[in-house]
Amino acid sequence: MSEQRPASGPSLIGAVLKDSYRIERMIGEGGMGVVYEAAHTRLPRRFAVKLLRGTETVDDATRERFRREAFIASALGHRHICEVIDLDAMADGTLFMVMEYLEGESLAGRLDRERGLSPARALAVASTADAVRVASPPQPTTAPAPPRAVKRGPRAAAGAPRIIESPDGL
Repeated sequence: MSEQRPASGPSLIGAVLKDSYRIERMIGEGGMGVVYEAAHTRLPRRFAVKLLRGTETVDDATRERFRREAFIASALGHRHICEVIDLDAMADGTLFMVMEYLEGESLAGRLDRERGLSPARALAVASTADAVRVASPPQPTTAPAPPRAVKRGPRAAAGAPRIIESPDGL
C-alpha cells in the first residue's frame, strides 16, 4: 500500500512508508505528533514510527527541531535513551522518525495503576536522569521528561527505564 496523508491518527494504518515500515496501529499522540507501531516489510522486527503532525501548518523551526531530536537521539547511543534508526519524509513532506519499539507500560500508566513506586523501582526510574544529563545542552533544562515518556526497554540493563520522547513532548 502506498503512503497516505496523516490527517488523523488511525488513517495511516495499513500504509507502508518508504517500502519498509508497514503501519499496524497507533500507539499514542501528542500535540505535535503521532506514534505508530510498524512492522518492517523485509525483516522480522517491529519499530515505533513518530510522525510530525500538520504538514501544512508546521513551521520551519518545528521541522528543524524534529530533525534535531532525531539526529541527537541517534548520535547519543545511551542505554536510557530510545534508539532512533531512521529519519525521512513521506511524499507529502510529512517528517517521520523510526525508533526502536519498546513494549510495556509507561511510567505514567504505572503510577496511575499502582499510585506510587517501590524504593527500588523509584531508584531505577531516577537512573534515567543520567540520560537527561547526557542529552541536555550545557544550560539548565526547563522541561524534564514527563512520566508518559519513560518505558522499560530490552537493551537497558535488566529492563531499566528509557526515555522515549524528548522533554519538549515532540
